[in-house]
Amino acid sequence: MPVGATTCVLALWMARAWAGRGLLVLAVLLAMMPVAHAAKADCDGPFAVGRRTLALADGREIAVWYPVAAPPTPAPREDAPIASCPTRWPLLLFSHGVAGCNEQVLYLTEEIARHGYVVAAPNHRDAICGVVTRRKYPDAPDSTRPAFLDPAAWTAAAWRERMEDLRQTVQVVTADDRLGRAIDRQRLGLMGHSLGGYTVLGAAGGWNGWEIPGVRAVLALAPFVQPLLAHRRLRALQVPVMYQVAAWDFGITPGVVGEGGAFAASPAPKYLVELGAAGHMLWTNLPCNAYTTTTGCLAAVAEARLVDAYALAFFDRHLKGWPAPLLDGKGAGLREYRARR
Repeated sequence: MPVGATTCVLALWMARAWAGRGLLVLAVLLAMMPVAHAAKADCDGPFAVGRRTLALADGREIAVWYPVAAPPTPAPREDAPIASCPTRWPLLLFSHGVAGCNEQVLYLTEEIARHGYVVAAPNHRDAICGVVTRRKYPDAPDSTRPAFLDPAAWTAAAWRERMEDLRQTVQVVTADDRLGRAIDRQRLGLMGHSLGGYTVLGAAGGWNGWEIPGVRAVLALAPFVQPLLAHRRLRALQVPVMYQVAAWDFGITPGVVGEGGAFAASPAPKYLVELGAAGHMLWTNLPCNAYTTTTGCLAAVAEARLVDAYALAFFDRHLKGWPAPLLDGKGAGLREYRARR
């Protein structure tokens, strides 16, 4: 019999033997001890990846990736049964950039699912990539989209429909009959690129009224932060934040890394990951265009591996409570790394 199972049996026997002696609580605690270790072993991966398509109320697609109890494979398995985890899986929401789409960075969304997360990405109304066979989605009737060059004019109404897409995504995915029971909706993480970065920062406390219950960590990928800086809203963030930026992203990176930028304005815990030889499109499928699978891309493209490694370490620490020694290092392979805990 495995050691963990033997310990459980022994603890339950002790519970019976000691119940009349007032030590039942101690025995129950002993029975629970192996569960935490089993959760790490059973929920870490790497797994094969499942892929399922759900929909928002108006029919816009939600792409969902999740762990499958099978040896890893290069491509996702459509609608395969989700693997089990003693503590259930954390849920990550991805918000794409303007004119991007829910599948715009497969090397990240697929790979994170491979390591024990459910990742759900809706198509916002501005989505274009992956929608080549139909017209662009119509704008929401109450949509507010101020000029990007006038960030001071932005308010909590600006692109609010994107946050509402994320809220609805949580409801749809957790209600799904194949996935919902395996998800822990109290352990939510947010990821977003560019305007999606603005969206998830807003939903993590950046804008009043944008909060999504259960959010515990936010990963902002080359985020458009100027409106939140202009209104001094980043100091209101309520969860740990990681900023990932690129040295050649001249329109975005200075507003994150500079004095008075987003990193400086955000409360701790906070992390800054700056990659060197890359630009704004690093967080898209562009770096992987020469490869037929995400695993092939990750084997060849160092910047993509770094994006994934720091993202996984961040969510492992702040959603799963696991050690993440990479976050305590000096940022090997990065142009700059900062951490404030």
